[in-house]
Amino acid sequence: MPISRLSRAAALLALASLLIAGLPAAAHFEAEDNWEGLIPETDSTQEVAYATTVYPMIFPHLAGEYTSMPDTFGDCRGSGCSRRHHGIDIMAPKMVPLVAVASGTVGWMHDDQGGNCCAMALRHDDGWESWYIHMNNDTPGTDDGQGWGFAEGIYSGAHVEAGQLIGWVGDSGNAEWTAPHTHFELHDPNGTIINPYESLLAATIIYEPWTASDPAGCDFDADGHHDLVIGVPGEDRGGRTDDGTIVVVDGGEVGPDTSQSALWHQKSPGVQNKPESDDRFGAATTCGDVDGDGYDDLIIGVPGEDLWRADAGALNVLYGSPSGLEAVGTNFWHQKSDGVPAKHNEGDAFGAALATGDFNGDGYADVAVGVPGEILSDLDNAGMVLVFEGHPSGFGVGSIQKWNQQREGTVGTVGADDRFGEALAVGDFNGDGYADLAIAAPGDNGGAGMVMMLYGSQFGLRLVGTEGLIQGVDDLKGAEQAGDAFGASLAAADFDGDGYADLAIGVPGQAVQGNEGAGAVHVVPGGPNGMDRSGDSVITGNATPLPLGAGFALGTALAAAVFTPDGHADLAVGVPGWESGAGAVGVINGSSQGLMEYDATVFTQDSTKILDKVEAGDGFGYWLSSGDFLGLGSAWLVIGSPFEDLSGNADVGAIHVLPGGLGGVSGFGSYYIKQNTTGMPGSNNPGDGFGHLGKVGR
Repeated sequence: MPISRLSRAAALLALASLLIAGLPAAAHFEAEDNWEGLIPETDSTQEVAYATTVYPMIFPHLAGEYTSMPDTFGDCRGSGCSRRHHGIDIMAPKMVPLVAVASGTVGWMHDDQGGNCCAMALRHDDGWESWYIHMNNDTPGTDDGQGWGFAEGIYSGAHVEAGQLIGWVGDSGNAEWTAPHTHFELHDPNGTIINPYESLLAATIIYEPWTASDPAGCDFDADGHHDLVIGVPGEDRGGRTDDGTIVVVDGGEVGPDTSQSALWHQKSPGVQNKPESDDRFGAATTCGDVDGDGYDDLIIGVPGEDLWRADAGALNVLYGSPSGLEAVGTNFWHQKSDGVPAKHNEGDAFGAALATGDFNGDGYADVAVGVPGEILSDLDNAGMVLVFEGHPSGFGVGSIQKWNQQREGTVGTVGADDRFGEALAVGDFNGDGYADLAIAAPGDNGGAGMVMMLYGSQFGLRLVGTEGLIQGVDDLKGAEQAGDAFGASLAAADFDGDGYADLAIGVPGQAVQGNEGAGAVHVVPGGPNGMDRSGDSVITGNATPLPLGAGFALGTALAAAVFTPDGHADLAVGVPGWESGAGAVGVINGSSQGLMEYDATVFTQDSTKILDKVEAGDGFGYWLSSGDFLGLGSAWLVIGSPFEDLSGNADVGAIHVLPGGLGGVSGFGSYYIKQNTTGMPGSNNPGDGFGHLGKVGR
């Protein structure tokens, strides 16, 4: 059995680099040719190929798990060798996850419960096909024949990506009498059945299923359920003001489990440094597997930390483990830490923005840290970004890159109040298998704003291909106007399902139809050469169901995730200025044509099944995040109302968690979480700002 560990990015890069040229799809894909009651052997005259053709693909079992895999392709079956075995039986325990070996479209499926469930065919984008037979048909932990074999979002006609979860190993159909296994077949574009044995031996192993919502959440205990991180940067403790805390809520079988919540701050056991007034611990958060141990780690921004200079800023890093987050080893970092290539100054706000991604494809998450208050050439708030390379020994051990607009080859020029690094987003925009980084400078050119793109490589982020995005420049729509704050928020995901991440850019200061500060969102597609400016689209409240009005600040917050499991990422847009600051959120579904902005769903605190009520100044939608808390492949939307007043206390804050699923985001089954919710630590105090959601995700 192959045992080498490859990063997901490297795996997909290897697959992409080896794709076989496409040919017309075989007709038997539609007709279910030669399929008789799920018997995986066809007649002896069926055209087959015993040659050792090696088709580049991902191994169909997650983590390469199997107990045996004998080459029985072509062996006789039935009386007088009336049938032959035209696949390979990959023996494995029930409920081992099955993933798509290549990107393609789901064809025929057998899913009648209690009968011959479950099997399916996948036509690859290059014309080949893979068949998956004897998928699970039992309720997990039983042999009752009343379960199912397919993952959420797997249906005939659905497009799936290489490595996407499609189901689980079972003993269904005519294999109830034998040990659980996957009968796997490989068909070429002409319909010839190919012996897949050598291809399976050479297949790339992945350890995490592909999902378009990679940036959607954090799993600190690797139990398959994302965990919810809530910042409370305005929390007062021990006579201090705004020293800050975070709350981590475990995901579970019914969603975020508030009875399983943990409170973290700089007086928690093992957390280094000490809390002080105005530290604002938890003002930004992100997660990723920094040390490559299979558990997500949490990076916490403390941008108000005083370190010989007021508001110089710092980070705390908590490490994931089987029991969740732990404060171990060196977990406090700042610009005076060993090896950090930058000086600390008053007001730097190191850690005000955070994002993670594997920029060099080595399998370890790298951490981008925004320092928007950095002084450069005596220019206040010019801004900078530091990128800490992931390392098996943990955060801060690997190399550190420094990026600012003073560097030759970067975009634009340094200016006071540019606030370069105030917003960050990560995605593979050019499809080369390496994560790329979008850095916003929303204060650039009098507050007009700009975004700089840096592309990953085997050497990490580099200047090759660096480009800038500015309204009205190089085919980008709109015009560069002071106060627009282009780039005040960023989100990256593949909205059109073409394999390239797209970039959503919030412009909350944009005037629309004479409404000052109405706000807008640019969506710039990714492509093989980087950003496709010609495909730029602009979302406003003018031609969509999203609200339009002066001061609505549409685009203040963005969150991208797969809320509807159709293979396309969706976009949530915060409109916190709606109705005198009560706030609203629009969710726009992705599709093969991109975001369907005319079909947006708008939520407020008066929407069906969403608790509480619309009140001026709540800021519903001021912060957004997401997570697959059920572990079923659909993200839930998390909406922060950090200025919610509760029990006569101003700006206490609260959050709403709205389930996603086949019907999209809905208020049905939603959560309303406050600090006095059952099981939640902390209490409701004025100015807490509970519901400050950082960029929680990879």
